[in-house]
Amino acid sequence: MQEAGKTDQARADLARLAIIRKEREEKAKQRQVSYLYITQTYFQAEAEAKAEAAKVKLEVSGKRK
Repeated sequence: MQEAGKTDQARADLARLAIIRKEREEKAKQRQVSYLYITQTYFQAEAEAKAEAAKVKLEVSGKRK
């Protein structure tokens, strides 16, 4: 009887561990998506800032001539 209880306990532990593992995988995926979004947004903003700076530089150099 006690051995059966240990087996049931082991099954329950394995089930809990499987749930925890799945939750951690989901959280890791969410972090990766967030990182990719932040990175993309940063590079997009950087490209827009460079384009705006180039536009201003052209306008300024055009006015001086």
